[in-house]
Formats: sequence, structure tokens, C-alpha cells
Amino acid sequence: MKSYALILLSVLFLCSCQREVTDVLPTAPVNTDVVTAENQRLDAKITKQTTQSWINGFVVNEQNQPLSNATVECGGKVTTTDNKGFFFFKEKLTVNKDYAVIKVSRQGYLNGFRTFTPNRLR
Repeated sequence: MKSYALILLSVLFLCSCQREVTDVLPTAPVNTDVVTAENQRLDAKITKQTTQSWINGFVVNEQNQPLSNATVECGGKVTTTDNKGFFFFKEKLTVNKDYAVIKVSRQGYLNGFRTFTPNRLR
């Protein structure tokens, strides 16, 4: 009988121990302008020389399908993708010669960002 009582007490003890769970998650500071923050970070490490560059490309979704009507921002200018996901800026953009940040947004999708080195030869 003592062994049953000991087993019962052990089971009760183990079942009653539970890690405390909290619903509070730590909050990170919200940076509403990621492009500006990235530019400031890179400005501290990279030259401030600029170049004029034609910028174009394709925007695709997770299934590698063209994403139409997406907003594309770069060099302070904005354009939109066509039905094949292609975008182009109608004028040369002034961007840092070592890097540029491009942002793509569309309702229903997370914003996309890419940093790239402009090619002046194209």
C-alpha cells in the first residue's frame, strides 16, 4: 500500500509542475522607413558618390509567378509592374555608386527589399 501511495504522490507532483507561460512578447522598436534606415547605415560605411543609372527588372511571387501592379521604389522615384511583373523607371535614377536599395510593395504581400550595386555600363 505504501508503494501505491508513493507512486500516486510522485505522479501528482510531476503533473502539478508546469512552466509558467506568459502571453507578453517583447516588442521591437518599429521602423516605419526601412529604406531610410538602411541608407543611413550604409552611408556610414560607403562613399557618398552618386551615379545615374537605368533601373529595371522583374518582380515575382513565392511560386516564381509574375507579380503585376506592384509598387517599386528606388532613388526617390516610384513605378509599377506590368502584367508580366516587369518594371522600369522612365528616367535615370540618381543612386549611390556603391549600392542602391529597391523596395517592392503590394497589398496582400510583405514588402520586399533588395540592396544592389548599380551598373553604369547598362
